[in-house]
Amino acid sequence: NVVPGTIVLSENAGAAQELFDALVVNPYDVDAVADAIHTGLELTRGSLDKEARWEITERMRTSVLQNDAVAWARGLLQELQIVSSLAGSVGYAPAIKMLDFLAACFFESAMGTKALFIDFDVALQDDGQWSVPKPLFHRLAARNDLKVYILSAFGKDFMEEHFGEYNAFTLIAENGFHVRNPEALWQRARPSTAMEWMEKVKPVMELFVRCTPGAKIDV
Repeated sequence: NVVPGTIVLSENAGAAQELFDALVVNPYDVDAVADAIHTGLELTRGSLDKEARWEITERMRTSVLQNDAVAWARGLLQELQIVSSLAGSVGYAPAIKMLDFLAACFFESAMGTKALFIDFDVALQDDGQWSVPKPLFHRLAARNDLKVYILSAFGKDFMEEHFGEYNAFTLIAENGFHVRNPEALWQRARPSTAMEWMEKVKPVMELFVRCTPGAKIDV
């Protein structure tokens, strides 16, 4: 007997901007996560009639199918084509000059210290290795005028393995849960964050994984 479920979604996930019918929460807020799971279970049990729940599920399914990676890439290429076609026009020149000016502010020759924030996400190469552009980070580390912050959804062990050699960088792992400041050790961004809730909700999440083909728990 297939019934429509409910999505509890981290506000840090990109899909949170698309799935308006999902229960969006701060994943580090214990009470908010617990309340969202409770609400989701109540909805699944039937606090809404089945037809309404299927309608909500279908809206989210349609959004996912229409706004996938291919659609995103197609839209990006279209925007680039528009920029390319306008680049030579008189009216568009000020915008191009503004971009050049902003880029020039980060030149090594520009005065002052600059803060560079890098939202780091990588993909596996054909040989199974992570594609980390080390020459780029070596060049950034060699500049005394830059303060580099690397933010990532990856864990601190991954970040330490690939960026631990850059002692002057600020490394931010797990979307802000762990932080390593320059010349310092890893620590929680909020040392008092309670984690006991994870073991309490894990059985519920495992149940949903067993009932949903292709699903997995990402901790």
